Amino acid sequence: HGDVEDARRWAIDCGLADPLRIVLVGGSWGGYLALGAATGLGVEVDNVSDASLHTAAVETIEQPKYAAVVAIVPLVAVGAANKSKAFRGDPLVRQYWQHVYGAEVSSNEAAAQKLSPLFRLDKLKSKVLLIHGERDIRVPREHGDAVAARAKEMQLFGAHLTYADEGHSIRREHNV
Repeated sequence: HGDVEDARRWAIDCGLADPLRIVLVGGSWGGYLALGAATGLGVEVDNVSDASLHTAAVETIEQPKYAAVVAIVPLVAVGAANKSKAFRGDPLVRQYWQHVYGAEVSSNEAAAQKLSPLFRLDKLKSKVLLIHGERDIRVPREHGDAVAARAKEMQLFGAHLTYADEGHSIRREHNV
């Protein structure tokens, strides 16, 4: 997530991007990264580069960092925070969480929530477009549904598109 923020600040500081028109787009893990960056994951670091100080100084608390976020089949809860029935406590999934995030995130729900965009949506200030296939076995549609419901409550909801004939990507010509 820090890389996403670094890239945003670099593009602004170099004059390549208008800070009010940047949109994050990501699918699957990229959807997790996009929602994570929009909710401040990775920004709570104590090392801030000199180049980013200018950008940080002109941003206000009210202004969203991104004009919008497009999350396609996004994973939104990791480790012990992921209560999806699709993962059913699968030992391979638990082993994966441990490998990627460490033992604490795979077993401690509070620690996992800190790294899960679903539990950080109070920090979201950008409009959200969610896209999900109803037949997705990797990241169940309930992940997108949960974000859509919360974003709607916060009046940041853009749209939630679901496709009955798609899985973990949107590939059919009539859906693109």
